[in-house]
Amino acid sequence: MFKKLLVGGALVAGLALTGGIATASAANKDFTYNDCYSSGRTYTGTNGTVYVVYEVRKNHIFESVFTDGKIQYHLQGIKPVASHCGKGYVGYYEGKEI
Repeated sequence: MFKKLLVGGALVAGLALTGGIATASAANKDFTYNDCYSSGRTYTGTNGTVYVVYEVRKNHIFESVFTDGKIQYHLQGIKPVASHCGKGYVGYYEGKEI
């Protein structure tokens, strides 16, 4: 009984730790961003169907998915910030209306 509880607890803990946070191991889509600060929401694609956000942080921990209003964003890649910005990371998100 204790062994089942231990195995089940380990599985739940593993899912909880990896479910909503992404680190530099995220699938990196190639992107370029040279600003030192996070961007506002921009639109790309036909008729502005894809929303883009660049999030700048001091560490490499980014949410894999977040919702802002009616837009759900998915992390596409993480890179170090431009050298003139000092230390930090920029996360590239693409989103669509939900």
